[in-house]
Amino acid sequence: MSYNVTGLLTKTEVLNRLRAEINRAGSQSKLAQEWGVMQSTLSEVLRGERGLPESLISKMGLVKPEVYEESAKPI
Repeated sequence: MSYNVTGLLTKTEVLNRLRAEINRAGSQSKLAQEWGVMQSTLSEVLRGERGLPESLISKMGLVKPEVYEESAKPI
């Protein structure tokens, strides 16, 4: 079975978008202030120490879909 997954982004692509937003703003601190989040949150996300909180996902104009994948072995 094949599904259309156009528009889905990998975690790497989302992190690259976050880095682009930081570059646009000029620094993590400036983006954090603009978005109303802690600079430490941005830093921890980029270092892989925490997942992407809903607040950052939303600020990037994204939504986190609920996705299911077929297992290799049927139960």
